[in-house]
Amino acid sequence: MTTVVQQSAKGLVERAAALGQHGVVAGEEELQQLNRDMGNRMPCWYIELLTSVPLCGLEFGWQAYEPDGDFDGIEWLQWSDPANIRSESLECYPGVAILERGYINVASDMTGGGNPYFIPADQGHDPPLFQVYHDISDDPDIIVQEGCQLVANSLSEFFTKSPIFAV
Repeated sequence: MTTVVQQSAKGLVERAAALGQHGVVAGEEELQQLNRDMGNRMPCWYIELLTSVPLCGLEFGWQAYEPDGDFDGIEWLQWSDPANIRSESLECYPGVAILERGYINVASDMTGGGNPYFIPADQGHDPPLFQVYHDISDDPDIIVQEGCQLVANSLSEFFTKSPIFAV
């Protein structure tokens, strides 16, 4: 079943490929085991996305801030493969704390700030995307209330409108 998220992710992958950049698909068994380890918090649609669209490992940016002098305002990320999801959701903060609130890791911060990206997996088939600050707190309620920067209202919106590729 093709969803709006799958369609927009495929468009992202096609734009990346046109610039010589490629990701990979995740292995079904590895994702299923990861999902069990995460308390079955990863939705089926996201598992299907990662096993059918080569997003894992793809690097791209998004315009986080208006350019200011020498700062271009672009934040760079790498879409997570199962090993990164495991690390960011089960081993590192803030992911360890907010997993119980339904947030799963989807990308790593490549800018150097250490603020990974998460989706609230329990908010439908096209949830918002957040960058979550790693140094706010270890309390999940405080992290969710004060440490989440909305990047896009939905994954499909992010995949369609936001990506900037290094050339």
